[in-house]
Amino acid sequence: MSIANDGHLRPFYFFVVVWGAKYAGLFANFCLPSLLAEGNLPALRNSKLNRLLVVTPQEDWLRIKSSPIFAAVSRYLEALHIDLPSAGPDDSVYDHMSLGHKLATQMAFHDKAYGVFLAPDMMISDGSLAAIEKLALDGVQVVLTPALRYGEEPLFEHFEKLGVVSSTSRFGDEGRPLTITGRQMAYAGINAFHNETLRFEWDAPYFAPFYTGLPGACWWRVPGEEGVLLHSSSWAPLLIDYAALAAHDSSAMDHWAIDGDYIHQNFGTDARIHVVQDSDEVMLVSWTPMHVLDLPRNPKRLLTLPYLGDFVKGALLRDAFLGPYSDPLKRRIFFLPLYFHARELNQAWEHTIQRARATLDKYLSPEMGRVRLLAMRTIGVINRAYVVLVGRWANRRRIFEMTGKALRGDPAALDFLRKRTKLYMRQLVGRSGSVDER
Repeated sequence: MSIANDGHLRPFYFFVVVWGAKYAGLFANFCLPSLLAEGNLPALRNSKLNRLLVVTPQEDWLRIKSSPIFAAVSRYLEALHIDLPSAGPDDSVYDHMSLGHKLATQMAFHDKAYGVFLAPDMMISDGSLAAIEKLALDGVQVVLTPALRYGEEPLFEHFEKLGVVSSTSRFGDEGRPLTITGRQMAYAGINAFHNETLRFEWDAPYFAPFYTGLPGACWWRVPGEEGVLLHSSSWAPLLIDYAALAAHDSSAMDHWAIDGDYIHQNFGTDARIHVVQDSDEVMLVSWTPMHVLDLPRNPKRLLTLPYLGDFVKGALLRDAFLGPYSDPLKRRIFFLPLYFHARELNQAWEHTIQRARATLDKYLSPEMGRVRLLAMRTIGVINRAYVVLVGRWANRRRIFEMTGKALRGDPAALDFLRKRTKLYMRQLVGRSGSVDER
């Protein structure tokens, strides 16, 4: 176990992967200014030791470095450039981003630092960094916070309504902090879920707890409150103590992003892991335009039928929970309730908390009758096949293009098809996991 001695911390290495003028601008105008809120970088006691690792091509590094916000941030940490090779024409955005994360995490491990994950299109609430510093001092090795997709347009609409920030704000050009409280961020966030996240609502007639096999979340609105109760399988590793690792395995990022099974591969289930359950403690938002991943939310009559509708939802949830992109750590912490709230928590939440827990116990229990279990598995398989086929049909042009290149002997296209075939088979076949991992 790695803990701080006499109140002194090893360095925090904040790392981000970014390329292109658009995302360099988002990083400068939103992410970096949010780090300058009073309870974030200015609150850290070891600021002279901290580093900002910017994994980016040289031209984007020069663009970021010339921004007025860069000088303001440099008062609290030293910024270092890690060169990111240019992406090939057939490289996926996610694979290229994972390459950058590998480079940054390898440096953090080599220097036995604390890694702090950032994204260019991300803002973090005031006080979040002070909170993770306290957790690091207490010996916590990993801090996980829920990672949901928010819709860009409604998110900034609500932030603008609060008088906080708009999509055209230029905090980076002005070199000044962006201060958003956890409750302001929670209010804007829960009113601006992206279509993907909206599909995770248990009570919705279009409930779908995963997208192409990736476990997402399951959430409930709290009646009469500005809040939602969430159970999640999607996590951002906000803090990683690399001194706690004797060896560093970054192979998960060869085929997946850092929010995949990277933490489980390196820390297992027995490490000192802190899960952020309250948006007052730590809150972050990352956004996507609503037209991107514009998944359908058409009501399904089957899901509205008494008893049968909930059973089908439960089967879909169980299939995602045990699917190929879950892992023992994610399955264990899925049962923790997470509170996103814009007002004080009160007794009004209790009914929703109990209802959500009863739902999880009913459909994720290891104890289930054989006929009931067979019915749930059958529903899961049918839905998984449907999702995979629909997803592949939507991307048919890309698949046909790469198949043609592969037939002409293109090694990159062959590698693309090999990886995608493996991915699709995992999504289709799935992999069994134990539900008794709480």
